[in-house]
Amino acid sequence: MIKTETKASNFQVFTFWTMALFILVFQLGVNQLWASEDRWAEVAREMLMTGDWFHPAINGEVYFDKPLLSYWPIVLLAKITGILNEFIIRLPSALSALIALYATIKFATKIWGRAVGITSGWLLLCGYGFIFQGRLAAADMMNMTAVILAVLWFFQTKEKGGFWSYLLFWVICFGGALTKGLSALALPPILVIIYLLLDGTWKKHLKISHGAAFLIGLGVFLSTFLISARLPLPAGFDTANSGLTGLELVWRENIVRVFKPFDHNDEPFFIYLFHVPKIMAPWSVLLFIAIAAVSTKWKKLDLNTRWLLLVNLVVFLMFSASGSRRWYYILPIVPFLTILIAEYIAGSGEYKWRDWWAKVHRWVLIVLTGIAVLAIPIAPYFLKLDFLPDDIKLIPGVIIWTMPVVAIPAFIILVFGRKLIARYTMLPLPWAAVIVSSTLIIGAAFAVLYPAASNLRNEKDFAHILKNGLNGIKTENIAFFPKIYPKIIFYMNAKKPITVLQTADELKDFVNSNDEPKYLVAETRNRTLASILTVFPDFPVENAEYQEKGVPFEKPGARKLKCWKLIPSKE
Repeated sequence: MIKTETKASNFQVFTFWTMALFILVFQLGVNQLWASEDRWAEVAREMLMTGDWFHPAINGEVYFDKPLLSYWPIVLLAKITGILNEFIIRLPSALSALIALYATIKFATKIWGRAVGITSGWLLLCGYGFIFQGRLAAADMMNMTAVILAVLWFFQTKEKGGFWSYLLFWVICFGGALTKGLSALALPPILVIIYLLLDGTWKKHLKISHGAAFLIGLGVFLSTFLISARLPLPAGFDTANSGLTGLELVWRENIVRVFKPFDHNDEPFFIYLFHVPKIMAPWSVLLFIAIAAVSTKWKKLDLNTRWLLLVNLVVFLMFSASGSRRWYYILPIVPFLTILIAEYIAGSGEYKWRDWWAKVHRWVLIVLTGIAVLAIPIAPYFLKLDFLPDDIKLIPGVIIWTMPVVAIPAFIILVFGRKLIARYTMLPLPWAAVIVSSTLIIGAAFAVLYPAASNLRNEKDFAHILKNGLNGIKTENIAFFPKIYPKIIFYMNAKKPITVLQTADELKDFVNSNDEPKYLVAETRNRTLASILTVFPDFPVENAEYQEKGVPFEKPGARKLKCWKLIPSKE
């Protein structure tokens, strides 16, 4: 019996981490840079180009909007491998996600037992917000990882309470603050203080050694800003447009933004009631069920589960109270909400409707995967129908077939493999098939479908065409209007900053600055084109030298990047 359990345990560990690596790393570098990823890519490229790791810059302008530690892992990996591409740029987030998985499982196992630990790992691995940020070049996953890692470390060492345990706790917190912002510094101490107040042991940690550890952590945090302030800028670099130092921007981005938001303030205070279910998908409904079920047993709950409910509430209220809100800001709450769900479905508590909800989730998935499987033999005939748009022929087969194909093993698991899956994943029997089949579906969507769909975009191809077409053209004869495009600069591998024009008058002066032809890169926004036409009424809007190609099912007149060749006026 013990040997069988050991084999099952080993298989569970192997299966889980194989699945985690697949979901977070497979095809990680296939799709081109997306959204704000270009900031991390370009900052890392310029750090490598100048050798200056203390002055993050985009197009030669210092960019301290995000702390240094969010860039350094990318630069370090690029140094080690000799490669800087989409895979390397996203790898720190993926590695952080793997660490967060380990920390969440370890923490849940230590406090609530092995079943809750294993279940929380699978639930987290399947979560939309977790996978999305784990495969994205940004700082949010590192920030979340620092929070759960610091909390885990406290619970691991709270009985010792020595200098070195305090020091590592604060180094993790301050390190997290150096990746994204002060939430990684504020949240772990707040969550710990709540526990110590409930436990009544807060006085035990009022020590000189604790204060000394905090001050050393603070010193490590401040040193990066002090060094960057003292070091000279690389040749040709400009200071930030804001005129603020890195430390001043930390204050502005983390403190001022909370009470007097200057951006991201267009969402109401209750928006996280919608964002949290989005982040927790596909467990959104289960989250509300778990909260309701666990909360109603408040008087019977142990100290740790009461603490878990309270910290989730506190984190939610803290982010809701901030004046600046975005769905990914509240990502640090995800491990704790996941553990709460795991405690509901795999913990020792007795919940009346728990198994019934498992059946509901299972049958919903059976119906959905069954429909997808039945669509496989029908789809080839359907795709040939005359009334379908021609654009559908341009869509790669992997986009069309990924979800129906992955529905086959998911359906088999749900209908026939419940006991086998429960035995070899060590998940609770009523939920095992639901969790594993959901993980397969979500994993395939992010690791296979999304990269293929993302690559229908053509900004990368446009940048490479631009790089080759403008080879030999002086950098001073190339300009962006009316804003910078970090993605284009990255893919062009520009060796010098490219001029960014912000007004029509600047555009006129640029074109006539010398007798050589000029090249203008801009999006085909109506406002942008109207601004250009005020200076050049005969501007060749339709006849660009180079232009970004369209994608299937795109609306006519969709914004595209173009590069126009402009001849200086002879007047």
